[in-house]
Amino acid sequence: MDGEHAEARMRREVGEARRIESVEAPRAQTRSKQTQHEHLQRHELTGVHSGSSARAQEHLANVGRPEEHLAAGMGQMDLNANSVDLCGKHLSPEEEDARKNKAIASLLAAVLRELGEDPSRVGLLDTPMRAAKALRFMTSGYQNTLAEVTGSALFPLERPRFALQPDLVTAPGLVVVKDIVIHSLCEHHLLPFFGRAHIGYLPSQAVLGLSKLARIADMFARRLQLQEQLTQQIADALNSVVQPRGVAVVLECTHMCMCARGCKQAQALTRTSALSGLLAEDASLRQEFMLHIAQPNARL
Repeated sequence: MDGEHAEARMRREVGEARRIESVEAPRAQTRSKQTQHEHLQRHELTGVHSGSSARAQEHLANVGRPEEHLAAGMGQMDLNANSVDLCGKHLSPEEEDARKNKAIASLLAAVLRELGEDPSRVGLLDTPMRAAKALRFMTSGYQNTLAEVTGSALFPLERPRFALQPDLVTAPGLVVVKDIVIHSLCEHHLLPFFGRAHIGYLPSQAVLGLSKLARIADMFARRLQLQEQLTQQIADALNSVVQPRGVAVVLECTHMCMCARGCKQAQALTRTSALSGLLAEDASLRQEFMLHIAQPNARL
């Protein structure tokens, strides 16, 4: 019996040893590979600093920078967001424009491929670059500031006094510019929306050059937008620059994201408004503004 017990105990020990070996062997192999990989990285990093290892540079370019893998899948686009080229040289405005156009065009070529098209066919050869330039134009409002757009076109008012009543100073009435054509991009679908803006304000101490009202509307429209937000931004800008007694802005737009897709309501028109100051408080002034924009344009 003692011999049988000893033999059984030996079998158990041998089995346990084999089990441990089967578990530990892969772990040891993995640790060995990790050690070799770390050694290779240290070696290649040393080569990079000494300038003697082209392989190390390639390794860092492809492994150490995940964004490069994205670029490879996006038509080798240039992801450098700064105005500096790969050699550290600062780019001129023209070179920076060309860099941005090329980067966006590379992405658009990848989009065409994902849609099942062939960007190399004759009809599409220049489409990515044309579309890149169009997108940059449609979003060119990001490059402007309110101060640049309005410039020095703020003119103080000289209020005349009545001869019979010297203490009575006349107050200027409503200034209204309507039917300003705007084009923008819906920030939800990147599809166009377009229409007309009607802007009115009640001057206090100064008036703004009439063309600047249209330029303010265009600057904010040339961005990714919501019509509701665009309406309020125009009103806020006018309040900031002119500091009038009241502002009213009304936008009437057609949205391609609503007409060409989704509910497909081609005849739908979206109207939004933003009111402040006396134009928000005084119903008669508000009605006067609405009558101005409702009237058809006079023939000249």
